[in-house]
Amino acid sequence: MPPRTRSRRAMVEEVVAALGDRTDLIDFVRKLAEPAERTDANVPIRESRERIAHIKEKAEAQGTTVTAVITTGVADFLAGTLPVPKPVRARPGTSQADGMLNVRPDAELIVRLKEHCAQAPESWLRPAAVYAAILDRFDPPAPADADAAEQG
Repeated sequence: MPPRTRSRRAMVEEVVAALGDRTDLIDFVRKLAEPAERTDANVPIRESRERIAHIKEKAEAQGTTVTAVITTGVADFLAGTLPVPKPVRARPGTSQADGMLNVRPDAELIVRLKEHCAQAPESWLRPAAVYAAILDRFDPPAPADADAAEQG
């Protein structure tokens, strides 16, 4: 049977005990043992699988990532240089969004976006509408997709 491993907390307390009255080092050691804060946030964006693949390919061909595209777009939106049109809702059951695009932009930027949207006078303005506008600017939908959205 393998030896029982000590918990991380137990090891930290052992080091703390060995430090004696060095409170400056004790605080430092305890902070090192705390779980690291995430600096990014997962942003799931619903899109069709075909469009997701196309967006990823286009970003790669341009030497960038979809995360960088979203990050730049959110920053542009917050700076007032990216207009976000009111989303056109599809009829129930007609959405082509059968895939999920996951990106991890800076968490602080996403918090600022959510706060901005929550305070916006337009009740329809949500982060999802901003992400859609960003992707439409980066990779405009084909005209047939635009016509179908207008009819839906």
